[in-house]
Amino acid sequence: MPFNTYRFLFFVTIEDFLYRNPMSKKILDGIETHIELDGFVAANYDLLMNLLSLGMYPRFIHRAMASLGIKTGDKVLDLGCGTGRNLALIAKHAGPAGQLYGLDLGEKMLTQAKQRFRNQENIHIAQGSILESFPFQTNFDHVTISFVLHGLSHSQRLTLAEIVFHHLKAGAMFTILDWWPEKIKNAPFWFKPIFKAIECPMAFEFIEHDYTKEFSDYGFRYEGSTAHLLGFARVIRLTKE
Repeated sequence: MPFNTYRFLFFVTIEDFLYRNPMSKKILDGIETHIELDGFVAANYDLLMNLLSLGMYPRFIHRAMASLGIKTGDKVLDLGCGTGRNLALIAKHAGPAGQLYGLDLGEKMLTQAKQRFRNQENIHIAQGSILESFPFQTNFDHVTISFVLHGLSHSQRLTLAEIVFHHLKAGAMFTILDWWPEKIKNAPFWFKPIFKAIECPMAFEFIEHDYTKEFSDYGFRYEGSTAHLLGFARVIRLTKE
């Protein structure tokens, strides 16, 4: 097995370890998922990801955020923003003229996000569900979501597409960082059982869908993808038609 494949499996195992705790377990449409964090892990998430991934995660997320296509002055919403780590990277691309927004349910992680941006008036953090109308009275140039979609049920993913469409400006962009279904489905025979064992059941259901096509039914046009994590993950770029 190539060394880089070992590194990828190690990264996924670390992510799974952090999310597989009783506080994160939810049942959606009869399937177990792990999409929220609480307790010690939520309070120390960024540090744990840095240490346990042996420095792999910071490099990966820097590259991923750079591939979103954020433009100077953009008004950007990060769904499931957590501690605001991704928003801090997005802010470098949007610049001081950009207006950035973060939405998450987790109180402990949002406390960290608010502390991180306490002196930045152009960054706004709110607590709320990503599956309800967003609590911001504005439309966005760009909405992004990272490693959350695979933890939702299929019906919830479609609901999210409807909500995002409603909150985007015409011609604006919706980007999704998550697993690349084709790569995982076509991986060597030994890989899928490992992926199934270490990820939540929702993720295994997620790779049976091609949302570059399914979201087209909700008014989005697929513009392209950028591969990450050896091609096992990708950023999908969609525009509102």
